[in-house]
Amino acid sequence: MFYDNFCELCRDNSLKPTTVLRELGLSPGSLSNWKHGKEPLNATKSTIANYFDVTIEELDNYCNLSDDDKRAIANRKNKDKNKKPEVNVDSEHDELDKYRKAMLDLYSQLAPEDREMVYNMILVAQRYSTNVLLSII
Repeated sequence: MFYDNFCELCRDNSLKPTTVLRELGLSPGSLSNWKHGKEPLNATKSTIANYFDVTIEELDNYCNLSDDDKRAIANRKNKDKNKKPEVNVDSEHDELDKYRKAMLDLYSQLAPEDREMVYNMILVAQRYSTNVLLSII
């Protein structure tokens, strides 16, 4: 069950499930749904998997992974945490390209049915930021 996998992954990372959900902008009420067997959307799974630096398959099967596999995941996460991001401060364009590539990478991992939802969310965010800007001017 997704609930068990998520909670165990949180526990292994010394995190509270509700804290993780809040950090990701997800409703803490989702836990109750998951506890009663409801599966999250693929987009939600992708967001959580990215947060923990695991694949969706590892997330869906976390309770069944061997201790060696769990240690490998923890080592991978710690290695990435200690890695300094490569940022070229001389070029704003290069920095923007990194964000575009990261967004496209995340978008490409979504299920086709979730891509339209994300696209619509971006349109809403764009309209909101434009309206805020216009109200300031």
